[in-house]
Amino acid sequence: MARLRRTPMIRFETHKVVRSWLALFVVVMAGGRSYATPPDRHEAVFRLFHGLSGSTREPTGQPWTSSSSQRPVWVASPNFGYPDQAHGRQGHEPVAIVNHIADGPRVGVVDWFQKPESQASSHYLVCKDGEIVQFVKESDAAWTNQILFEKGYEQYRSDRSVAWIDRCWNDRIDPNLLTITIEYEGYSGQAFPEAQVRSGITLTRDIFRHYGWSGNETFRLVGHFQIDRVKKSGCPGPAFPWARLRASVKDQ
Repeated sequence: MARLRRTPMIRFETHKVVRSWLALFVVVMAGGRSYATPPDRHEAVFRLFHGLSGSTREPTGQPWTSSSSQRPVWVASPNFGYPDQAHGRQGHEPVAIVNHIADGPRVGVVDWFQKPESQASSHYLVCKDGEIVQFVKESDAAWTNQILFEKGYEQYRSDRSVAWIDRCWNDRIDPNLLTITIEYEGYSGQAFPEAQVRSGITLTRDIFRHYGWSGNETFRLVGHFQIDRVKKSGCPGPAFPWARLRASVKDQ
């Protein structure tokens, strides 16, 4: 039986909170700024105090064509692929972006996606301060949007007016094989800081540009609630900046 690829279930642990505050203290002492420190110094501190391994830069060949100097911090997750850790998308290409709310802080999301037992990941996390973290290559399938078809449609009540979602049900295609997932740090219903919205726009526009998608194709930009209207009706939530994101891709 296929395993459920869940969205983050954030768990708070005292030592991680202490480690997070210690990281902030060190950065402030180093330059008087918190997460706005120069990328190289910030990333080194972030890795040291949050226990991250591997390169902080995206893997070679990942699309990031924006003229912005901002680049995602690469924190590889072991949770991807069908079968597990298999590269590619079984011959499929991404057709849409699925937006999620993390329902937790950055440190909790990063920690959760690093754990194999979480069986969860996304391609990107857009943080409140505007930083973008990448966990899975776009060419691979993250574990965020799975439908267990054997449970039946009533367990999900997916929005089948969206053509590619209807195709998933008709042909039993796991939505993870067709989508790029963007998580947003924070909680459902909370306002999104301007820095976070701007980074989300930059990332979304870049993905649309890379794949040659038209900004008029509204099916390319959906929320998790459209895949699962039973358990994920509040994802990404009522405060999500849909209007600005949709306007930004029509603009390019």
